[in-house]
Amino acid sequence: MKMDNRWRVVAVYKDACKVWYFGQEKITKVTGSFRNSALCRSDYPAVGDWVYLNNDGLIDRIEARSNQLSRKVAGKRHDEQIIATNIDIMFIVSSLNKEFNINKIGRYIILAETNHITPVILLTKLDLCDDPDNYIKKINFYYPNVETVTVSAIADIGVDAVYNKMVPGVSDVFVGASGVGKSTLINRLLGCELMKTSHIRERDDKGRHTTTHRELFELENGSYVIDTPGIREIGFWINDINLSEFEDIILIGRACKYRNCQHTNEVDCAVKLAVRNGDLAKERYDRYIKASREVLYSKLLQDERERLKFKSKVKQMSKNERFNKKN
Repeated sequence: MKMDNRWRVVAVYKDACKVWYFGQEKITKVTGSFRNSALCRSDYPAVGDWVYLNNDGLIDRIEARSNQLSRKVAGKRHDEQIIATNIDIMFIVSSLNKEFNINKIGRYIILAETNHITPVILLTKLDLCDDPDNYIKKINFYYPNVETVTVSAIADIGVDAVYNKMVPGVSDVFVGASGVGKSTLINRLLGCELMKTSHIRERDDKGRHTTTHRELFELENGSYVIDTPGIREIGFWINDINLSEFEDIILIGRACKYRNCQHTNEVDCAVKLAVRNGDLAKERYDRYIKASREVLYSKLLQDERERLKFKSKVKQMSKNERFNKKN
């Protein structure tokens, strides 16, 4: 039987994938020709991809991605690691305790928006927090344009609010550090204990890794949810420069004297003037400048990587042409 149906990649292992098609699941691999044509790891199937199988049940084609959530691999190498693809909403999960990190939340927001994904902040473990308003005020001050939901999966607070955002056909990814409650919340949304969970250590509020790989599940309402391992290091990997979270600063910048103003040392900079006049918080300005520099630096490194990738592709094509002429 010809297996030309469109399957969804629900999990990726070392050299195989689990794919899903209307209740059917199977473990498969890519074809040899697919492997030979792939230039880098990001060319291979990722969780969330729609793929097509050949007569042997092997993946021979990936459907064009609507978007992809990527980050730089941990360490010094500037390579891409795809977290998930074809994503609509990124739920940024942070617990209401010492693990809460406003800078890390901001990096997740930029990671989402530069990959054209809607960010939503989930503040978990509400039942263990004596002063949640203090955390919410910080979120509203630094990221006023991002929706925030407070949740306690254990006490069943806010779970329905999260579920209502997950509409049929929409794909959502949950990201955050280990032990903040991603898997616990997903279990509540699924209505069963599919994901292994663990608790944050009391002595330092640090989490232990529970989810070891990315996996996609379908909820009863027809939406899709992806759980991910805890991420300690968030390195930008972007397909477009988009800092819409700082829309207020971008609007102020339109009054600058120079169109390409970097808002640092330029003459007649409207953004710097707003900071001096107290119309723009210095802390928010500093975060914007830091984010802008990180995104631009990442983009420059990616452009160099793409140049080397293209050079390698041309070299391989020339090698194939010489081989074909000899034969």
